Amino acid sequence: MKTRLPSLHGRLTTFASGPSGQDGDVELLARVADGDVEGLDVTAQVTSDGVAVVADSDRIRSGLRRWRIDACSAADLPRELPTVAALLARTTDRNPFLVTVVGDSVFEAVLTAARELGSEVEKRLWLVGQERTDLIRWRPRTGAVLLLDTARRKVGDGTEKLLAALHGDDLDGVTMPHGDWSGGTIALAHRFGLRTHASGARHNRELAAVIDAGIDAVSAEDPIRLAAVAAQYYP
Repeated sequence: MKTRLPSLHGRLTTFASGPSGQDGDVELLARVADGDVEGLDVTAQVTSDGVAVVADSDRIRSGLRRWRIDACSAADLPRELPTVAALLARTTDRNPFLVTVVGDSVFEAVLTAARELGSEVEKRLWLVGQERTDLIRWRPRTGAVLLLDTARRKVGDGTEKLLAALHGDDLDGVTMPHGDWSGGTIALAHRFGLRTHASGARHNRELAAVIDAGIDAVSAEDPIRLAAVAAQYYP
């Protein structure tokens, strides 16, 4: 079946997301390798020696104590925290890689990891920032896709103004929780040439709702479910 509203470029990009750690990331990689989804959705942190690692939190637990990742060297971290470079190296040149980054140091570490693997790898990055000012500062540094992470409660009635500003800043798009997207909001973003990304959808009806409304990219913790729903609209 066709989507009720079209996506920006006539296609859907799908990402597997989930808790970080060696077992979880290996499982997600398997789903990408099997072709269930196209890419990975992860969060990056940076060590004291500038290595980008995949971790949902900026702290790790060792016994009863918690340590800041940016206070540890890469060699001191548990092996279940893979590096961004390792995951990038295990995907193909066709797999997009969505990375949430907070702050300049994490951005630089992720960019370094990609560039050390080759110039084409950087083009596969979708970098998600929580501050528009960060994304504006990063724009001249990379040709990667840059998305602003926001929510309707933050934007309120100023959605059109924000989207127009992102277009003027030469940024690429917006990511919001799936429930914050509507067909009208997606169409408005498309009017400014912006990509739309939805996160957090778990059930078939939630995935179908945003895909049918013309979303450009979706992340889900159940990649097999996402692939099945996506195939109904993009066979």
